[in-house]
Amino acid sequence: MRKFQILIIFLLLFISSCSSGKKQIVIAFLDRPVTLAPNKVREIKVSGILSNFYNSLVEYDPFMKIKPSLAYAWTNTDDTTWIFYLRKNVYFHDGAPFTAEDVEYTIKKIEEMPHSDVKNYVSNISSIKVMGDHKIKIVTKVTDTNLLGKLAAIFIESKTTVDESSLNGTGPLIPEMISPNEIVATPFKRYWGKKIRCQKVVIRFYDNFKDAMKDYKAGRIDLLAETNYFMLDSFKDYKSNTIIGIEAALRYIGLNLKMYPLNNRDFRKGLSFAINREKMVEYVYKGLASPATQYAIPFVKGFDPNRSSRLYNPDSAVYYFKKSKVKFPVKIEITASPRRIDMIKFLSDQLEKYGIKVIVDTLPAKDLFGKINRGDFNAYLLGSIPDLPDISNVLNDLFYTKEKCGGNHNRMGYSNRKVDSILDVLNRQSNLTERESLGWKAQSIILNDMPIIPLVYEKNYYLTSDKIEYTPRSDNYVTIKEIKIK
Repeated sequence: MRKFQILIIFLLLFISSCSSGKKQIVIAFLDRPVTLAPNKVREIKVSGILSNFYNSLVEYDPFMKIKPSLAYAWTNTDDTTWIFYLRKNVYFHDGAPFTAEDVEYTIKKIEEMPHSDVKNYVSNISSIKVMGDHKIKIVTKVTDTNLLGKLAAIFIESKTTVDESSLNGTGPLIPEMISPNEIVATPFKRYWGKKIRCQKVVIRFYDNFKDAMKDYKAGRIDLLAETNYFMLDSFKDYKSNTIIGIEAALRYIGLNLKMYPLNNRDFRKGLSFAINREKMVEYVYKGLASPATQYAIPFVKGFDPNRSSRLYNPDSAVYYFKKSKVKFPVKIEITASPRRIDMIKFLSDQLEKYGIKVIVDTLPAKDLFGKINRGDFNAYLLGSIPDLPDISNVLNDLFYTKEKCGGNHNRMGYSNRKVDSILDVLNRQSNLTERESLGWKAQSIILNDMPIIPLVYEKNYYLTSDKIEYTPRSDNYVTIKEIKIK
């Protein structure tokens, strides 16, 4: 009888703990992800969401240190040969067991994709050999010091998956319902890692931050991600749990180098010198950013604050505009998200002094990226967070000649043989001092060409409810594994 009473009490406590607000965690994002298919795009929101449903061979911890994931160990038998030892008793959400064949399938699928932001990460792989269910050999064409970081960006898919947007991974969450406005998921009972506590997880997407703030204030959101400077006024008179992240994103203006007058290097340099970044930080970002004077972001290897120089100089702006021999006044259309309208207005005020009229072109995320990827733009305003905490990733991604094997986000049409040659050497160099030297050699050339105008390093911040604790990651991913329920 006593055992029965204890059992009843235990069950009541269990039910109470799951129904006291801890049963469901709601994570909110602004705008919908452009896709839920893995390994197609490298966008922070998409990758962050997918990381809750998929795993990679290795992964980054919150401080951007490589750690084991589906591969529990690895070794190099020579400079180009990697052996990965895979976990046993790992399952995909559809029940299929995870094996080395799924790793081979994923990498070969990416190689054959006509368009994939991670295709460049497998371009140096010369062969893959399955050496049993839980052992695989990967051979690279040349020494690749960043191979582990590249593999951390690749989500392993099951060869049995029918619908690539079904979120059929090996991750801690399994989807119950997927709709345009939200994903409802539960902890995956067969997950191989640390178990998620007994709650349902709702990932919700909002068309505008006013609706998101309304639900947050009403207690219907536990973690509001993607908040930024433009939401500050929404809770001036409201007590909120605000967590400020690190300076992890570079906000920049990309320029179409095929269009006049942006195809004129002196004109582009004049544009850069004309923008007062310190004032932008103060008036637009309200202090939640710092001026950007290089392409490396503060948390990556290769960032050097001692080598920074002021990029705002009105006299230099006038000098380069005159040197360009461009006939003023001129018009430049800047394409951006509607949330960045205040930034464009600030840029408009800055450039108007020099006879440059800014035309505003705002589009929702899906249309915005579609237009930019087609090359149908004068200039665009975007942010960038590197997949790897290394200067080579930033430079390869933004500036390597796209027609070659890189430049996933080189939408400007930038091509410089000297830069490509330096990056080829940098990608094979393992000595840290040499890597930093090569990185700065490439950056110096690019800053002189100015295909992209660096503006600021942004800080994201997050709003949380009283029932959770959260520490932001360096890569700005939001992962359920790192949300602590009080």
